Amino acid sequence: MLGRVMAGLLAAVVALSLLAAPAAAGTVTLTEDTELHPVNWAAGTVKFKKDTQVVTNEYGEAVSGVLARDTRLRPAGWQRVMFDYTMESGYAPVTSSSSGGGFSYGGGSYSYAVPGEKYLHFKGGQAVTFNARGEVASGTLDKAAYIRLVDDKEGFVGYRDDTALSFHDNGVVAAGTLNGDTWLRPTGWQEILAVNGGAGFLRFKKGTAISFTPAGLVTAGTLATDAKLKAEGQYVKVYPAGTAVRFTVKGELAP
Repeated sequence: MLGRVMAGLLAAVVALSLLAAPAAAGTVTLTEDTELHPVNWAAGTVKFKKDTQVVTNEYGEAVSGVLARDTRLRPAGWQRVMFDYTMESGYAPVTSSSSGGGFSYGGGSYSYAVPGEKYLHFKGGQAVTFNARGEVASGTLDKAAYIRLVDDKEGFVGYRDDTALSFHDNGVVAAGTLNGDTWLRPTGWQEILAVNGGAGFLRFKKGTAISFTPAGLVTAGTLATDAKLKAEGQYVKVYPAGTAVRFTVKGELAP
């Protein structure tokens, strides 16, 4: 009798341990549009597209996948997001007064901006990846985005819609596509200052790819104007607008 009781207790313990065990991390192929919880979210879901693969962690939380629709999500460094708002519409009814000196005016529809909560719009049908905090580490913009370059300095950069955007873990943009010509400092800008002036800034071309260090210094981009630069191990010369460039930590052009 005692043996049967002990066996039953052991079976119950094993069953409970299996229920408590987290799911194995891996890749899941979705057979329909599916709402999943991204990494480290306290509430809410994101809908991922059918016939695509989602990478999950050991708890079944989504690490990366293809969005089923355009989705507003917080990126890494969301505190730096600027101009986040949505347009709402309303209707003003006719107003009148029946007392002396009565007045009236016609109503009508109107639009107004509602401040957002530092979200970006990411494009449906494109892959998105979340960091350990549940913020977007990479995705494709559905709308243009404007993001402060670094925390402790003034200045923001615009990134073009329908292009990929990725972030360093500290929230600084790692790579994107410029929405307009933009003055930025490359790595080793002090050396560039010595030969090109301009406080070490160079102008980079709109519609072209740009990449940054975690400190917000350009490592690669395309010149929007001519610039005097020194290639590694060579003399200073003028590089014309439209030249794609990569910089070493010394501010020289990498081969």
